[in-house]
Amino acid sequence: MPRPRVASERPFRYNTRLQPGDTTFLDDNDMDLFRDVTDSQAEAIRSTEGPLLVLAGAGSGKTRVVTYRIAHLVRGGRNPWNLLGITFTNKAAGEMQERVRALVEEDIWISTFHAFCARQLRRHLRHDRFTNDFTIFDEEDRRRLIRDILADLEVDPKQFQPAPVAQAVSARKNAAAGSGDPVRGFGAWREVVTEVQETYQERLARNNALDFDDLLLVLLEQLETRPELRQRLQDRFRYILVDEFQDTNRIQYRLLRLLTERHKNLCVTGDPDQSIYRWRGADLNNILDFERDYPGTKVVKLEQNWRSSKAILACASRLIAHNQRRKRKGLWTENPSGRPAALIEATDEEDEGLQVAGAVDDLLRAGYVPSDIAVFYRTNAQSRSLEKGLTVRRVPYVIVGSVAFFRRREVKDILAYLRLAVNFRDEVSFRRAVNMPPRGIGAKTLQAIRARADGAGCSLFEALERIAAEDPGNRAARRGAPFVRVVEAVREAGADSLRGAVETAVKASGYGEMLASSGDPKDRERLENLEELAGAAEEFEAKAGPRSDIRAFLEDVALVSDVDGWDQSAEAVSLMTLHAAKGLEFAAVFITGMEEGLLPHVRSQGSEDEIEEERRLCYVGITRAMDRLHLAFARRRKSGAARGDQDPSRFLREAGFDVAPTRALAPVFQDWGDWRYEPVPEGGGGSGSYCVGDRVEHPRFGRGKVLQITGFGETANLVVRFREAGTKTLRAGTAPLVKFDAG
Repeated sequence: MPRPRVASERPFRYNTRLQPGDTTFLDDNDMDLFRDVTDSQAEAIRSTEGPLLVLAGAGSGKTRVVTYRIAHLVRGGRNPWNLLGITFTNKAAGEMQERVRALVEEDIWISTFHAFCARQLRRHLRHDRFTNDFTIFDEEDRRRLIRDILADLEVDPKQFQPAPVAQAVSARKNAAAGSGDPVRGFGAWREVVTEVQETYQERLARNNALDFDDLLLVLLEQLETRPELRQRLQDRFRYILVDEFQDTNRIQYRLLRLLTERHKNLCVTGDPDQSIYRWRGADLNNILDFERDYPGTKVVKLEQNWRSSKAILACASRLIAHNQRRKRKGLWTENPSGRPAALIEATDEEDEGLQVAGAVDDLLRAGYVPSDIAVFYRTNAQSRSLEKGLTVRRVPYVIVGSVAFFRRREVKDILAYLRLAVNFRDEVSFRRAVNMPPRGIGAKTLQAIRARADGAGCSLFEALERIAAEDPGNRAARRGAPFVRVVEAVREAGADSLRGAVETAVKASGYGEMLASSGDPKDRERLENLEELAGAAEEFEAKAGPRSDIRAFLEDVALVSDVDGWDQSAEAVSLMTLHAAKGLEFAAVFITGMEEGLLPHVRSQGSEDEIEEERRLCYVGITRAMDRLHLAFARRRKSGAARGDQDPSRFLREAGFDVAPTRALAPVFQDWGDWRYEPVPEGGGGSGSYCVGDRVEHPRFGRGKVLQITGFGETANLVVRFREAGTKTLRAGTAPLVKFDAG
């Protein structure tokens, strides 16, 4: 099967090491480094001093340029100790490290932002609320803690759910490095988020824990308030290279500014057209304004695409040209023209799943292997019909980003023992592990332990230790003393072996016996997962060497992303969200759900900036394809948030497809009070007492306008743009909405 030509990754070794500061290099013909690279790639590799912005189009060999640039710096006499590479996933960091090691046989520090900050805080933290043996709370830990706080505050669990509150708290913490309050809404919502955030930070301190946001914020605060630490790290990291710079947030940007303010040797690579993480704080201005913030920046554009066919690249270029906030590039390729992108029009989501599965089966019969193929979607809920279709066709598939290994219940339970072994103050882990497996430690016993902890000013674990030592006959002591001994045994085992620590937790706690004696087949699978966890610990120990203690292993586990656990070699079609697809490539790609309300998502209808981000997301999906691209949409959806008749996505028209609308479009919101109307169905597009364009008021979300209506009567879904709370989808018959006249 023909594939696009990819520049060779032939390894080479330097036989000559120049002296530091020497900018004379050997002739290009003597160096494999500059063989098979374009002029623009060579220019980016050679630029060694001062700020450098590499605008790297999709599939332009960015990773190759970054690794070769690092090798070029080392060969030119720069001390490997002074180099730092930053990327966004552990998987990408590990692959880049291996490629650099093959080029120069040197170990360069390459990691994610969060891993870098965690290691610096372990070494240099001076804080009145945290010590350097802190625990890292992942997203599940954050939600669990916030759920407990919401229960303590006795707020309505239907109005204030842990996930959106956790997202609001995170948004506020990220905005601490910028300006303005990102939390929309007013009244009770804003008050509850504020109170939860204050309590949450207090609980983190009590647990001696930092979440992902705090890893960045605390190091930023340390650098801003401790000049000696700032100078020390500036001298250590004289050359910093950042990959995927368009995805950095303001905190990360401020960290980089502080680290590079002396030497200015900052090289960033990225593409504004692939910035798709605004929802988690990424700031497109970081790359758009880089030249202004770093005077004298050299800009190199990588415009030759090595991945995609001409037809696919043309489709992507037509689409992204509709964005205004970008840096213009002229992507081109020498690859074959290839087949035009194919359009799949389905009657509903079930038909879409069957048609996509049929097209996948056709590709497999034509000689593709399952791992060549990926199916993308905007929301996880869309996977159900796709899975059903693939199952009917007996096509093997794997869902990337489903329940990740280290997020599974049994794995998290055993990791809680390890976390307690290195941080007795971790109350989230204490509550998770103390009665798992069941030891008869219920709510009353926990209340007694809590009272003792509050009275003594210590952690729950330390309180249980004291109860067990001072009053062995106490009910809490009888049931809790064995738990204390297990945690201490895990700590002792961890001093000798990470695998031993995991196996001790599984065996001594009785967790393994509980699963082994169960008649549930799923428990046998859970036991196998714990055996896999022990193997992962052993593998980490072999890889990490001297720093392979329990704390380092837990840190590595906490910072694993969903894509990090994906096995690319598995012989299965990959199903994933468009966000998860970033940085990957496949011979054949299917993008499903190409409809208004899904892609672009209904929540993006409130502003042109959000529509542009959705367009970038679609562009990222298209540019993952090497030689085959299929775009699919359904005329109607029977389930999910976007139920009812569906209009084909505007992105299809922008990419060059002539698609007829399912029905006339509803008004498109531009700004509050500023609307662009397009024709609507007879009757005004209304449903029951509501019509498109109605002004409504909600007791929590405030005032807004009805943008779109799908369905009929009381079961209709109303898409409402609220002035403060953003876009919401509400059920006409149950939403507490009141229409009002704006006067």
